[in-house]
Amino acid sequence: MRAVAVIPARSGSTRVKNKNFRESRFGSLVEIALKDAQAAGFFSEIILSTDSDSGKYLAEIYSATFHQRSVEASSDTATATDVLLDLKVCFKEIGVRPDDFLFYLQPTSPFRTPALLRYAWNDICAAQRLGLVTVSPVDSKYAKLMVVTNGDVSPVMGEEVATANQQAGKQVFLANGNIFAFRWGHFLQRSVFPLSGLRALVQGEVDSLDIDSETDFELFEKSYLP
Repeated sequence: MRAVAVIPARSGSTRVKNKNFRESRFGSLVEIALKDAQAAGFFSEIILSTDSDSGKYLAEIYSATFHQRSVEASSDTATATDVLLDLKVCFKEIGVRPDDFLFYLQPTSPFRTPALLRYAWNDICAAQRLGLVTVSPVDSKYAKLMVVTNGDVSPVMGEEVATANQQAGKQVFLANGNIFAFRWGHFLQRSVFPLSGLRALVQGEVDSLDIDSETDFELFEKSYLP
């Protein structure tokens, strides 16, 4: 059983232009993600999946495997699932096995540290967990969310939760993007992130920052401690 880091870094961005490769006084978000994965010290492979030409240079610097992402997996509508499916040939070439754990590490979560990564891996190994996902609490009112399809509603968390009073509502958490860790084989069974049953690692607001706006980027530059 090994751990493999996957760092997805599309060059385009609609809200924050080229945010993954945008330079800050700490380097780009991709560089930070590569540094932290390397410093964690337990990954057998670190893979940078990107459509950016500069990615190859960064991968060489940080001893990572460079994967040229396909056009389809680099579009605005491509999902994290599409990114992993795009890596199937690469995984086969470097010998990733079904029982290996993938750590999907979004560069837009810069407050993820090597110590946090080591804690997650040690916890998975010690407790023989299915995997781990970092989450942050959100207002319990979001438990009442509904999907509207063709004018008809469907409660996301079921009818009982949707109609419960606020005080009796369930605590709701959001996957914050810092760490998704699960076995490659479990992903392949249904070609979706196998989140059910993963260990939740709860984080606070600052540590959960997922850069998606200029305000987020400014907060990162003000608060980040290398």
